[in-house]
Amino acid sequence: MTISEIGLLKLKPSHSIKDPELQKKLGDIQNGLHEFTGYQFSFLQQARDPSFIYLLGQWESLQSHYQGMHGSTSWKEQVMVMSKYFDFQWMAHYDFLIQDLDLDHCALEIMRFSLTADKKREFGEEATAALRRFNSAADIRALGGWKVDENRDTEEFVVLGPWKDLLMRDEDVRASGSPYEGLKGLADVIDVQYIHKVL
Repeated sequence: MTISEIGLLKLKPSHSIKDPELQKKLGDIQNGLHEFTGYQFSFLQQARDPSFIYLLGQWESLQSHYQGMHGSTSWKEQVMVMSKYFDFQWMAHYDFLIQDLDLDHCALEIMRFSLTADKKREFGEEATAALRRFNSAADIRALGGWKVDENRDTEEFVVLGPWKDLLMRDEDVRASGSPYEGLKGLADVIDVQYIHKVL
């Protein structure tokens, strides 16, 4: 099953995402990931705190990531490069396809909902309905799906909501409310961020 990866990195204080040397190294890492997986990987910057950088991409399976890529010499070398510029925050895999998003022409609202297993069915039904409502009224589609990593203590659902303009998003929410309002009462922890592509 093809899955998507979302990872979060934090730039160390002495570095900037605008640094040409860092951009070149990130480009090399993108090329290496593309050669290994056949999929495009993108780096996106958080609006609230620009030192947070997200990595989005796809894998054929968890095994191809952990046993394939992570076992390779080239990946170990890339990790050494990344550790010079970034502190690792978290990484997870989800059962949707990021390739369906046009990251070059939109910003993303990324919503992470953590909940207990007994709420999963009800939450899934409400999330499906919320995504259907959003996608029926928008010309760019939102994605959502469950975390598929093993050994997780709680269930996690992520929504990636694309917006051509974040100001437009604020106006829409003020006018008609968030399409995901019904999810909030079912989740124990909610994290919402806005991100845009930088590489």
